[in-house]
Amino acid sequence: MPTVLASRRLVRAKSIGAAASFALIARGVTRSFRVHSVFDSTLNLDLKGADILIALTGPRGSAYPHAISLERDANFREWRICPGDGGVISDWALRIPARELVIDLSRARTSAVSVLAAVSDLGDAFHACETQLARHQTRKVCDLNISFLYEQACAGSPVSAALCRGAVEFGLAVVDFNSRTDAGKRATPELPHDAESHLRSAAARLVGCGGGLTPAGDDFLCGFLAALRSSPVPDGNGPRGGLDITLCDAIEQNIGSTGEVSASLLRCAMRSYWPRPLADLSAALAVEDGFAALRALDELCGLGHSSGADIATGFLYGLRLLARENDR
Repeated sequence: MPTVLASRRLVRAKSIGAAASFALIARGVTRSFRVHSVFDSTLNLDLKGADILIALTGPRGSAYPHAISLERDANFREWRICPGDGGVISDWALRIPARELVIDLSRARTSAVSVLAAVSDLGDAFHACETQLARHQTRKVCDLNISFLYEQACAGSPVSAALCRGAVEFGLAVVDFNSRTDAGKRATPELPHDAESHLRSAAARLVGCGGGLTPAGDDFLCGFLAALRSSPVPDGNGPRGGLDITLCDAIEQNIGSTGEVSASLLRCAMRSYWPRPLADLSAALAVEDGFAALRALDELCGLGHSSGADIATGFLYGLRLLARENDR
């Protein structure tokens, strides 16, 4: 295996997420990038030819599919790397020459794609997770709260009210769309235009809705996409083609309404690259393992300030909504 040249700063990577690995698949070829943004715990890289950002993180970032996580924690601001700095990836290493930095990728483990389990029954484990999620959101003072969605109580700050209204309207649009299609499969030519346009406009209003690098509306949509792909269809033939395709198309058409960091996570979700705790949560719910489900939920809610909790909201809300549709 190629050796990494000596450098003033040599850092070793611990793992490479599945989405990041796919973006870096031509490892024998030199790829150029520029530094997109720098934060205390994350350094985002804009890789030429890729439509997602690669996140350089500490060990905890291994939960993200688009991340290259290091063996040790780092404060990236202290590295004095600036947005716009150029670099290359070649010979199993990531280099930023101007800063004399080399990230050794040669020993990094490539994470497997996190597969979602089919959650066919919403039992005690699911209900315990709903209760626990509401506690997390109250403690974190999240703008999006799953209890508000169930009660359709669009209360709180203007941002919180807008998010809740948007999520509830989106749920109604999903129900409307499914009621006009054959079990949610690809829409037939007879599908009234208003059902599809309703879904598209409801999804568009959520893209970029909320504050921060990953707005709550985006995180909610990521979680809902996961629910869609975890929820069995009545005939058991896999994901809901029509709803899935239409929703992903609507998100992609409006992805310019959000920032590049959040757009990367949305694209990961559309391509079925999930945060590891979300996949663990689906696996635990599928076998009714309440302890494992709550543990996975707690880990998911630990991602970002409210990002993980907002993803969990979309996931649990989506599972409940789609389960009701299956029962019709």
